[in-house]
Amino acid sequence: MRRYDNSQGFFDELVTLLAGISTMAVGTGVIQKGRAPEVVPGAGMTLYGRLDIDLQFNPYDVLHPIAEGEWPTTLDVEDTPREVRDSPPATMEKLKGTKRYYSKLISGAFVTYFESHRDAVEGKYGKQTTGWPDVWNFGRIIRNAFSHSGKVHFENPKAAPVSWKTLAYGPSDNGRAILYVDVTVVDIILLMEEMDALLAFP
Repeated sequence: MRRYDNSQGFFDELVTLLAGISTMAVGTGVIQKGRAPEVVPGAGMTLYGRLDIDLQFNPYDVLHPIAEGEWPTTLDVEDTPREVRDSPPATMEKLKGTKRYYSKLISGAFVTYFESHRDAVEGKYGKQTTGWPDVWNFGRIIRNAFSHSGKVHFENPKAAPVSWKTLAYGPSDNGRAILYVDVTVVDIILLMEEMDALLAFP
Protein backbone atom coordinates (compact mmCIF):
# COMPACT_ATOMS: atom_id res chain seq x y z
CA MET A 1 0.00 0.00 0.00
CA ARG A 2 1.24 3.46 -0.89
CA ARG A 3 -0.11 6.50 0.90
CA TYR A 4 0.23 9.81 -0.88
CA ASP A 5 -0.58 13.12 0.76
CA ASN A 6 -0.39 16.85 0.19
CA SER A 7 3.06 17.09 1.76
CA GLN A 8 4.43 15.61 -1.47
CA GLY A 9 5.27 17.95 -4.29
CA PHE A 10 3.49 15.89 -6.95
CA PHE A 11 0.27 15.31 -5.00
CA ASP A 12 -1.82 17.85 -6.92
CA GLU A 13 -0.66 16.36 -10.22
CA LEU A 14 -1.51 12.87 -8.92
CA VAL A 15 -5.01 13.97 -7.89
CA THR A 16 -5.53 15.64 -11.27
CA LEU A 17 -4.42 12.50 -13.11
CA LEU A 18 -6.62 10.15 -11.11
CA ALA A 19 -9.60 12.49 -11.23
CA GLY A 20 -9.30 12.78 -15.01
CA ILE A 21 -9.04 9.02 -15.43
CA SER A 22 -12.00 8.47 -13.09
CA THR A 23 -14.29 10.97 -14.78
CA MET A 24 -13.45 9.54 -18.20
CA ALA A 25 -14.41 6.07 -16.94
CA VAL A 26 -17.72 7.44 -15.65
CA GLY A 27 -18.43 9.34 -18.85
CA THR A 28 -17.62 6.50 -21.21
CA GLY A 29 -19.68 4.13 -19.04
CA VAL A 30 -22.71 6.34 -19.53
CA ILE A 31 -22.21 6.55 -23.30
CA GLN A 32 -21.34 2.89 -23.90
CA LYS A 33 -23.66 1.19 -21.41
CA GLY A 34 -26.30 3.80 -20.72
CA ARG A 35 -25.31 4.04 -17.08
CA ALA A 36 -22.38 5.25 -15.04
CA PRO A 37 -20.22 2.82 -13.10
CA GLU A 38 -20.80 3.21 -9.38
CA VAL A 39 -18.39 5.57 -7.65
CA VAL A 40 -18.66 4.25 -4.10
CA PRO A 41 -16.26 3.48 -1.26
CA GLY A 42 -14.37 0.28 -1.88
CA ALA A 43 -14.76 0.16 -5.67
CA GLY A 44 -11.27 -0.08 -7.11
CA MET A 45 -9.85 0.82 -10.50
CA THR A 46 -6.61 -0.71 -11.75
CA LEU A 47 -3.94 1.19 -13.66
CA TYR A 48 -1.51 -1.02 -15.53
CA GLY A 49 2.22 -0.40 -15.44
CA ARG A 50 4.80 -1.45 -17.98
CA LEU A 51 7.89 -1.75 -15.78
CA ASP A 52 7.36 -3.05 -12.23
CA ILE A 53 3.88 -2.88 -10.76
CA ASP A 54 0.22 -2.10 -11.32
CA LEU A 55 -1.66 0.35 -9.10
CA GLN A 56 -5.23 0.19 -7.86
CA PHE A 57 -7.06 3.20 -6.45
CA ASN A 58 -10.60 4.09 -5.44
CA PRO A 59 -12.17 6.79 -7.66
CA TYR A 60 -14.50 7.70 -4.78
CA ASP A 61 -11.54 8.82 -2.67
CA VAL A 62 -10.51 11.20 -5.45
CA LEU A 63 -13.85 12.47 -6.70
CA HIS A 64 -15.88 12.73 -3.48
CA PRO A 65 -13.83 15.55 -1.90
CA ILE A 66 -13.80 17.44 -5.21
CA ALA A 67 -17.58 17.04 -5.57
CA GLU A 68 -17.91 18.51 -2.08
CA GLY A 69 -15.87 21.55 -3.07
CA GLU A 70 -12.74 20.31 -1.30
CA TRP A 71 -9.49 18.64 -2.35
CA PRO A 72 -8.21 15.24 -1.24
CA THR A 73 -5.58 15.36 1.49
CA THR A 74 -4.51 11.70 1.31
CA LEU A 75 -4.84 8.91 -1.23
CA ASP A 76 -4.22 5.24 -0.56
CA VAL A 77 -3.07 3.29 -3.60
CA GLU A 78 -2.56 -0.47 -3.63
CA ASP A 79 0.41 -1.81 -5.56
CA THR A 80 0.48 -5.30 -7.02
CA PRO A 81 2.98 -7.18 -9.19
CA ARG A 82 2.65 -6.17 -12.81
CA GLU A 83 0.20 -8.32 -14.70
CA VAL A 84 1.76 -9.74 -17.85
CA ARG A 85 -0.33 -8.71 -20.83
CA ASP A 86 0.18 -9.51 -24.48
CA SER A 87 -0.71 -6.15 -25.98
CA PRO A 88 1.07 -4.52 -28.91
CA PRO A 89 2.80 -1.24 -28.10
CA ALA A 90 1.09 1.91 -29.28
CA THR A 91 2.63 4.86 -31.07
CA MET A 92 1.69 8.46 -30.49
CA GLU A 93 0.54 8.84 -34.09
CA LYS A 94 -2.03 6.09 -33.62
CA LEU A 95 -3.39 7.13 -30.22
CA LYS A 96 -7.12 7.59 -30.41
CA GLY A 97 -10.00 7.94 -28.01
CA THR A 98 -9.29 7.49 -24.33
CA LYS A 99 -5.57 6.77 -24.81
CA ARG A 100 -5.15 10.09 -26.57
CA TYR A 101 -7.03 11.82 -23.75
CA TYR A 102 -4.96 10.03 -21.12
CA SER A 103 -1.75 10.93 -22.93
CA LYS A 104 -2.64 14.62 -22.60
CA LEU A 105 -3.43 14.18 -18.91
CA ILE A 106 -0.21 12.31 -18.22
CA SER A 107 2.10 14.60 -20.17
CA GLY A 108 0.46 17.76 -18.80
CA ALA A 109 0.72 16.54 -15.21
CA PHE A 110 4.36 15.54 -15.55
CA VAL A 111 5.49 18.70 -17.32
CA THR A 112 3.66 20.79 -14.71
CA TYR A 113 5.34 18.88 -11.89
CA PHE A 114 8.79 19.15 -13.45
CA GLU A 115 8.58 22.87 -14.18
CA SER A 116 7.03 23.65 -10.80
CA HIS A 117 10.04 22.16 -9.03
CA ARG A 118 12.86 22.95 -11.45
CA ASP A 119 13.96 25.90 -9.28
CA ALA A 120 14.12 23.64 -6.22
CA VAL A 121 16.26 21.13 -8.12
CA GLU A 122 18.60 23.85 -9.36
CA GLY A 123 18.78 25.35 -5.87
CA LYS A 124 19.74 22.01 -4.35
CA TYR A 125 21.87 20.47 -7.10
CA GLY A 126 22.94 23.39 -9.30
CA LYS A 127 21.89 24.67 -12.72
CA GLN A 128 24.17 22.28 -14.60
CA THR A 129 22.12 19.16 -15.26
CA THR A 130 25.28 17.04 -15.13
CA GLY A 131 25.16 17.59 -11.36
CA TRP A 132 21.54 16.50 -11.00
CA PRO A 133 20.59 13.11 -9.56
CA ASP A 134 20.11 10.44 -12.20
CA VAL A 135 16.35 10.22 -11.68
CA TRP A 136 15.93 13.98 -12.21
CA ASN A 137 18.07 13.86 -15.34
CA PHE A 138 15.90 11.03 -16.63
CA GLY A 139 12.83 13.06 -15.70
CA ARG A 140 14.23 15.96 -17.71
CA ILE A 141 14.30 13.81 -20.83
CA ILE A 142 10.76 12.58 -20.15
CA ARG A 143 9.67 16.19 -19.75
CA ASN A 144 11.30 17.07 -23.07
CA ALA A 145 9.65 14.10 -24.76
CA PHE A 146 6.22 15.09 -23.48
CA SER A 147 6.82 18.59 -24.83
CA HIS A 148 7.74 17.17 -28.24
CA SER A 149 4.73 15.04 -29.17
CA GLY A 150 5.67 12.28 -26.75
CA LYS A 151 8.98 11.51 -28.46
CA VAL A 152 12.54 11.49 -27.14
CA HIS A 153 14.17 14.81 -27.98
CA PHE A 154 17.88 15.48 -27.36
CA GLU A 155 19.12 18.80 -28.75
CA ASN A 156 22.78 17.96 -28.13
CA PRO A 157 23.88 14.97 -30.24
CA LYS A 158 26.76 14.42 -27.81
CA ALA A 159 24.64 14.45 -24.66
CA ALA A 160 25.23 11.66 -22.16
CA PRO A 161 22.53 8.99 -22.04
CA VAL A 162 20.11 8.87 -19.10
CA SER A 163 18.60 5.83 -17.42
CA TRP A 164 15.97 4.78 -14.89
CA LYS A 165 15.07 1.22 -13.96
CA THR A 166 15.33 -0.77 -17.22
CA LEU A 167 14.97 2.27 -19.50
CA ALA A 168 17.82 4.20 -21.09
CA TYR A 169 17.71 7.02 -23.65
CA GLY A 170 20.40 8.84 -25.56
CA PRO A 171 20.61 11.05 -28.64
CA SER A 172 20.37 8.00 -30.89
CA ASP A 173 16.82 7.49 -29.54
CA ASN A 174 15.58 10.82 -30.88
CA GLY A 175 12.08 10.41 -32.27
CA ARG A 176 11.24 7.34 -30.20
CA ALA A 177 7.70 7.40 -28.81
CA ILE A 178 7.65 6.56 -25.10
CA LEU A 179 4.09 6.63 -23.79
CA TYR A 180 2.33 3.25 -24.02
CA VAL A 181 5.54 1.94 -25.57
CA ASP A 182 8.00 2.20 -22.67
CA VAL A 183 5.91 3.74 -19.89
CA THR A 184 2.32 4.14 -18.73
CA VAL A 185 0.68 6.43 -16.19
CA VAL A 186 1.80 4.06 -13.41
CA ASP A 187 5.46 4.40 -14.35
CA ILE A 188 5.14 8.19 -14.55
CA ILE A 189 3.58 8.29 -11.07
CA LEU A 190 6.43 6.19 -9.70
CA LEU A 191 8.96 8.39 -11.47
CA MET A 192 7.48 11.52 -9.86
CA GLU A 193 7.53 9.76 -6.49
CA GLU A 194 11.24 9.02 -6.79
CA MET A 195 12.05 12.48 -8.09
CA ASP A 196 10.09 14.10 -5.29
CA ALA A 197 11.85 12.12 -2.57
CA LEU A 198 15.14 13.77 -3.54
CA LEU A 199 13.76 17.24 -2.94
CA ALA A 200 12.92 16.43 0.70
CA PHE A 201 9.73 18.47 0.88
CA PRO A 202 8.75 19.29 4.47
